[in-house]
Amino acid sequence: MRELLQFRPAPKYRTALLLTLLTLLILLLLAPKTSQATPQAQTTPAGAVTILQSDDNGLTFELTPPTLQQTPVQLAGSQYHSLHLDGYGHMALAGQPDLPQSSLLIGLPPGAEATLTLLDSSSRQLENVAVLPAVSQTLANEDVSDLVHLEPDFIESYTPDRAAYAATTPFPDSPVSLGETSWLRDQRVVQVWVRPVQATPAGATITIHDRLQIRVDFTYPNGRPATPPAPRPESAAYETTLQANILNYDEAQAWRQPRPVTNGLLPVSPCLDSNAFRITLQETGMYKLTYSELANAGLSGSLTSSTIRMCSEDQEISIRVIDGGDGSFGSGDYVLFHGEALKTQETTTNVYWFTSGGSNGLRMASNNEAANTNTPSDYAKTLHLEEDHVYRSETPMNDNNDHWYWALLTYNPTAGLDAPFTVNNRIGTGYMVNVQVEVYGRRTSTGVPTDYRFEVKLNNQSVGIGQFTGSNNTRYLFSGDIDASALQEGSNLITIQPLDVNGSYYFFALNWIEVNVRRQFVAQNNRLAFTQDTAGDWKFQASGFNGSADVYNVTDPKNPVRMTNAAGSGTVTFSQDLSAPAGYEMVTASAYRSAQSIVKDTPSNWRSPNTADYIIITDPSLDSTALSSLRQKRTNQGLIVKTVYVQDIFDEFGYGIYSTQAIADFLAYAYEFWDNNGQSPPPTYALLVGEGSYDHRNILGENGPGDNLVPVYLLSGIDSNIGETTADNRYVAFGSDALAQMDLGRLPVKNTTELTTVVNKILAYENAPYDPRRASTHFFVADNAHNPSDCYLDPAGDFFANVNNFIGDFIGPNGQILKRVYYAPLSCYPNSDYPVYEPYYAGTTIDIQQRVISQYNAGPQFIVYTGHSGTLQWGKDSERFLTTTSIQTLANGDRTTIMLPMTCLEGLYHFPADEDAGLSESLLRLTTGGAVASFAPTGLQVQTAHNLLLDGFYMGLYEQGATTLGQAVMEAKVNLKLNGGSQYQDLQDTFMLLGDPAMQVKTWHSSYQVSVPAIVKP
Repeated sequence: MRELLQFRPAPKYRTALLLTLLTLLILLLLAPKTSQATPQAQTTPAGAVTILQSDDNGLTFELTPPTLQQTPVQLAGSQYHSLHLDGYGHMALAGQPDLPQSSLLIGLPPGAEATLTLLDSSSRQLENVAVLPAVSQTLANEDVSDLVHLEPDFIESYTPDRAAYAATTPFPDSPVSLGETSWLRDQRVVQVWVRPVQATPAGATITIHDRLQIRVDFTYPNGRPATPPAPRPESAAYETTLQANILNYDEAQAWRQPRPVTNGLLPVSPCLDSNAFRITLQETGMYKLTYSELANAGLSGSLTSSTIRMCSEDQEISIRVIDGGDGSFGSGDYVLFHGEALKTQETTTNVYWFTSGGSNGLRMASNNEAANTNTPSDYAKTLHLEEDHVYRSETPMNDNNDHWYWALLTYNPTAGLDAPFTVNNRIGTGYMVNVQVEVYGRRTSTGVPTDYRFEVKLNNQSVGIGQFTGSNNTRYLFSGDIDASALQEGSNLITIQPLDVNGSYYFFALNWIEVNVRRQFVAQNNRLAFTQDTAGDWKFQASGFNGSADVYNVTDPKNPVRMTNAAGSGTVTFSQDLSAPAGYEMVTASAYRSAQSIVKDTPSNWRSPNTADYIIITDPSLDSTALSSLRQKRTNQGLIVKTVYVQDIFDEFGYGIYSTQAIADFLAYAYEFWDNNGQSPPPTYALLVGEGSYDHRNILGENGPGDNLVPVYLLSGIDSNIGETTADNRYVAFGSDALAQMDLGRLPVKNTTELTTVVNKILAYENAPYDPRRASTHFFVADNAHNPSDCYLDPAGDFFANVNNFIGDFIGPNGQILKRVYYAPLSCYPNSDYPVYEPYYAGTTIDIQQRVISQYNAGPQFIVYTGHSGTLQWGKDSERFLTTTSIQTLANGDRTTIMLPMTCLEGLYHFPADEDAGLSESLLRLTTGGAVASFAPTGLQVQTAHNLLLDGFYMGLYEQGATTLGQAVMEAKVNLKLNGGSQYQDLQDTFMLLGDPAMQVKTWHSSYQVSVPAIVKP
């Protein structure tokens, strides 16, 4: 809700107004005080709040909602009413009566829980008011796999839910309710929802609450804390946000408390010290790490062998040090250790640490049991077959984030997928070979279930038929058995053959295949790894070695045990009594694996108390003169700046392993602990400097040297239409909800040349002399509001009305220059239903493109777009009018603009190919002008949700005192939280700032506006 009472003087009246305000202030100071214990009721502006009483026992306040506006709407031959309250959002539950709603934030004392009571209400009923049902908007595109070229279309339906509209009781059941408890920085808050209109659908009546008196009581289930921790200071930027959004701000300041946000933080590797080397590998097995390899990586001089240590994750591992028996590790010496492969959706590279000095390291134990007589003839082996070639963001739509698939398969009677594999020394009789296949069905726009059917064959012999029915990416696991005689020695083939399903079209995504076989104990390439899956007194005998072999029990992979009873050459035997299954590795001296890379670590110490206002996360390759200039600018503005390299974050917060979670954990740590022992505010700004790629593992081979310098945070299932997409917001969302706790931005640059371009724009924008005309110019662009094929209103929204309504309610100060252009193709316009828009029409794509380019070159402060878009353009199909190609003609130079594209996808920056660069990042990197920043989308949503962000962004700048981009973005997302339904909250994650969050925005209000919040206290 957050209605504000505002005075917006013209410049020539500013001095007189300030004198008037000063006189009023003196009179107020001299007036007798009214105790909060005996409050007096006061008349407040419509939509404002009167706080009647507030302390650590609770809060009583009175709310007078704005005047209800009703608009008749014809729907399927019946009349409904669309209801609107200024400043409110809507419940927006598809098929339910669409009623206005807003909410407020109440600060909570330490240890307090909230209960809510509606003390009093002035209400009235209106009859014959059938409330319009909330719209259902469904993505019409069947295939969303190509996000670069996706042009989303929505299907819109206003269909009343039968049960809801048959209800004889009010909906909702109360006009006020408690929402979730969450945090806004160090302030614990509870949300109070206000829905001043209730509908009784069966009777077509509504109840309007013109006045609400609300009590929020604070209870203390575990008693009041005896000595609550002292609040730590807050930054000026966030103090503004807290003051603007917390109803009982005055009292709640004293209730702030540092909160733990680092639960689950990984410990530091015990080997990460000043002598550490980072060892990477990608396969499981026994490894040899030689002195000469370490020397080539920077090791100098010999080491005391006993102090050599190696670690994996948070554990020291057991190793063998071969030093010739002299206790000194030098030339010709080496370390033997067991390494494990790693596969996440972000990396297949595991990291081990080598260090020396200090305490003695762990060494492998040995086992020299006497020989046994029970010799197994074979062992079970699972062959996991998986190839990643196809990325599907929407498959699956849950939090399982494996989105890479082998292939998409559809019915073709002459072709299936062949998966070759090799089995040497197989056991070919006496058991059944089990085959498992994991597949996912496709997403459908209608949600109607699809039938799937496929056959699985081993060497052209049928294993079985897989058959399932599902919608929206249903997972299906096929499991079938076939006699081992179907298995061939050496080369084999699994075939997945889709089958006809009554002529219907379908496709499914193949993820992996597993074949469970039994093999003889024969080495391959002088190595043999196997698991004995039954207990017993075993004597193992394996052949195929070129000489003797070392044998290790690797059941505990971090603490292998050397089997010193191994004997023989060519054929090697060893024994062990087992009470549980055990794994072994046998390897000759020449067959130990070598590390993928060995790097001397450059020590860092970010996991320690620090102080910072502004954190830059980047790659060393980008730490250039340009970045130094930006650092110096922020330092000159009074910010404490720290620059942190991505690899150092991986090392200290993720064991050295590539991980987006490590970056999130680092920023959470900085928020919790970088406060000068409670004497300074936690960091306010975080800037990611570097490009990121959705293909973390470079599966497709498209990532160039600068394409993945700062990883992108991909969040599976966050977008209900496309599933996984960029959600960098999660780097700074430390609470139970997705609301950011730091102001985050990204400069998506690949090299120092691009960084220099972007930084020069930022500095030029901030350093330029203040230009009142430029600072007060806003350019609004609207896409075609009607479908060009039939001239019906576009289901995605009435973009013309959207812009006109925003301009009509414009909250900026007087003197603002509001320009606009509407794409109105001649096939549908002029339109007698929309005469008010005609002065702003552009009738062809060439016309609107030229007008947009012309206005862009004039350098307005903001450009706001509402309409269709894709990653690469505004508009769709043949009506694209601003593209990554057409912007190359821009020539606005230093008159760069702040982009506010209230649309879909065009903020996506995570595609590595240059030709796939998104529109917003292309405008940011443009050398001839373009944008200095863009608050842009990485997913899909509807116009209603975008409006909440735009309203909040402007409220932040023109009503609530925001002075930086990050503050304005924060206010946009707070407004979304306070006024948007749960179905819109994905925009907390999928709208992000491409730009510097600490950039000072040159708005008119910074010199001429005076704002007084309409929160009145007695």
